[in-house]
Amino acid sequence: MINVIATDIDGTFFSDDDQFDRLGFQAQLAEMNHRQMHFIAASSNHLDHLVKIFADFNGPISYVANNGGHVVNEQGQTIAEQPVSSRQWHQIVAWLTQQGQLPAARIILIGEHGTYTEVPASDQFFQAAGYFYDDLQSIANINAVSDKVYKLDITCGDFNIAPIYQGLQQQFGHQVNVVMSGLNGIDIMANGVSKLSGIEVLLNTWQLPLAQVAAFGDNDNDYEMLTGVGHGLAMKNAAPNLLKRYPHLTKWDNNHDGVTRSISDILRNQEH
Repeated sequence: MINVIATDIDGTFFSDDDQFDRLGFQAQLAEMNHRQMHFIAASSNHLDHLVKIFADFNGPISYVANNGGHVVNEQGQTIAEQPVSSRQWHQIVAWLTQQGQLPAARIILIGEHGTYTEVPASDQFFQAAGYFYDDLQSIANINAVSDKVYKLDITCGDFNIAPIYQGLQQQFGHQVNVVMSGLNGIDIMANGVSKLSGIEVLLNTWQLPLAQVAAFGDNDNDYEMLTGVGHGLAMKNAAPNLLKRYPHLTKWDNNHDGVTRSISDILRNQEH
């Protein structure tokens, strides 16, 4: 029995042009509400962006934002926050800045009250990142940020991401959670924080087990979630790294409503 649906957003719930079946999804939300089921948007995106996506929908929606760093229930209440400590993220920024491949300008800090980068506001990268981070701010010195930081977003451009990822794992993997993300990037959260840990927080409030969760994702930062729930499906269009590690795939990709069509299958198979 599936009582909870959890999904990543970009590359999973969204098509490549950031669309989804809005009418069909609203009908699904209404049906889930009728059946006392729950829907979780589990994403590396920050909370404000996720709330904006679903602002026009009526139904049971909870949010696991920043890969589990910030968890909000269906009533809009924050029920868990696990930021990266100031000491840890300063150490990570210092280490990354010393790497010749990655200037500090490619680091984004996602905080409680804002999102911060040293990239100039006129830069093309800043404009692109602004889609995911509605409150992105260009600042002179990222080390001066005093906000609570839920996540570090390391964007690596077109160069080989593997050495940076491996270096971060060697230097800090015992202190924080370092995972690959979309668009050739790396996400860094507090130790033990993941989409799965955020889902578990919500499940505890509903007194439901992981076995009753269906989850969908397309990248390495979804791996723990997919393997930890009862019914995890990687998208047919998932990143190569995830496809190598995880064999269970959706029938349809993100450009053919893979998630909403899978939800329809689940609801149909559980008709009373």
